[in-house]
This record gives sequence, structure tokens and C-alpha cells, in this order.
Amino acid sequence: MTDQPSIIDTVIVVISEQSDQPVTADTTLDSIGLDSLDMVSIMIALEEELHLSFPLEYDPSVMSTVQDVADHILARLNQAAP
Repeated sequence: MTDQPSIIDTVIVVISEQSDQPVTADTTLDSIGLDSLDMVSIMIALEEELHLSFPLEYDPSVMSTVQDVADHILARLNQAAP
């Protein structure tokens, strides 16, 4: 299973590729100008990068920071674990 540090690192790298501003775990998605279409592209890229066997969905009501995105992935991985 993928561990949390590598998940957050991967999320930061993938989101950084969509933004021309510095990205950290505490960066808010709004502050770097990402809209819902950007986030759909990012979620697809994260599925591919992390080799996930389930789709990720962007939920703006619970994902406002980069860390929130990583936490969502980790929660989905824990749900999928046998």
C-alpha cells in the first residue's frame, strides 16, 4: 500500500504541474487558481500516478487544501484495503 508521505509528495508534484505558484501541503486550491475542471484533470493524473484501481472524485466541500486531497486519497486507499 502507498504510504502517506509519498501520497502527499505525489499530490504536490501533480498539482504543481497545473500551477505556476509554489505548492505545499497547506496551499489552498483556490489560492493557486485551480477550478473544478483543473481538479478533474488532477484527479485523473493522480489515479494514474498512484496506480489506483478506483476512481477519485473531486469534492470541493471537503477538499480545500492540497493536504485535503492527499487525505482523501489515503482514506480511499484504507477503504479499499482488504
